[in-house]
Amino acid sequence: ALKNLLLVFSLLIAVFMTSAFAQVTAIKDVQYTTDAGGDSPLIGQVVTISGVITAEPYAFGGSKYFVQDSLGAWSGILVYDKGREVAEGDHVTLTGTVAEYNGVTEIKSVTDFTVDSTGVGGIEPTVVTTGEIATGGAMAEAYEGCLIKVENLTITNADLGHGEWEIDDGSGPCRVDDAAPYFFDPSKYTNVVSVTGVLDFSYSNTKIQPRLANDVIESGPYTRLQRIQQVRYSD
Repeated sequence: ALKNLLLVFSLLIAVFMTSAFAQVTAIKDVQYTTDAGGDSPLIGQVVTISGVITAEPYAFGGSKYFVQDSLGAWSGILVYDKGREVAEGDHVTLTGTVAEYNGVTEIKSVTDFTVDSTGVGGIEPTVVTTGEIATGGAMAEAYEGCLIKVENLTITNADLGHGEWEIDDGSGPCRVDDAAPYFFDPSKYTNVVSVTGVLDFSYSNTKIQPRLANDVIESGPYTRLQRIQQVRYSD
């Protein structure tokens, strides 16, 4: 609890410091919506956000990354910003335009970008159930763009096509995608201890996007070598 309070305090300090140069908008104000289609109330507006990189561009072909400014629902967002060199755990402040792309709220056309501090980290994944963040789940829209974790999982379908697979903790199945290379073959396992990743949406489905090999903890007595060996830009 103390760690979480210190994180929130440090994020508030960062927002206060940057507000002297730009009016910082909380990510919740961008993401929170009652619109049936999930569209942001700030669509088309230019905003400045400040938060921690939870998934770096190195994991996603250098085209996008995810930023989160607090813990829990409505606090994360995808930023489409090709070629940006930034690492997971960095605290950044950026200005861009709120947009909707294939059902995903994102920030694009970034005009200003500052790394406020490097390697601060501190955003821990929120533990959720597979049923609530699955396509059409009660919290799927709320956790879009956020770092989440599901636990005690059965692999209910090892191959949904296009590198996707399905897991269920007993609350209902959800999808896992492979936008980032995390070196896990679900056909070799029946259970998974946990899956961590950012919650994404594409082709009409909500999906967990693991960021690297250690985001998928396999069942059984052995550890995949990729979980030990894989190195990302942030490392």
